[in-house]
Amino acid sequence: GYFTYTAIASWIIDYQEILLKETPFLAGFCPDASTVYRIFSSLDTCSFEVVMAGWVKTYVPSHEGDGIALDGKTTAGDTLHLVAAFVHRAKSVLFEKATNTKGKELACAPDVLSHLDLEGRTVTGDALYAQKKILHNEYSRL
Repeated sequence: GYFTYTAIASWIIDYQEILLKETPFLAGFCPDASTVYRIFSSLDTCSFEVVMAGWVKTYVPSHEGDGIALDGKTTAGDTLHLVAAFVHRAKSVLFEKATNTKGKELACAPDVLSHLDLEGRTVTGDALYAQKKILHNEYSRL
């Protein structure tokens, strides 16, 4: 991914042909880095995560029987910590949630799982996620 507003603005310029095909309403409009900053800094992060997850679901099929891995990752530079639900067969993340410290991954896990249809799927995770509270909450949801 791109980590700076300048890099995102450059990506928009470099990928005009793809944008024209995938999102024609964006093609030809190349915001500069300050515009990208204003847009991203004013976003409601939680709402954006939910909308992006809905968009991903349309492109990444998940079927009954698919395995879903729950895992935490830290980006280069140790500044961003994510908890992600990864679908093995599709080789893609269905939903992820950011947290400001690595220690809060466990608190994010139920929220990540709450955005997924878990019926008929096997959820895996490392030992960190083998907590009675998480397992009970998700089992009772089914």
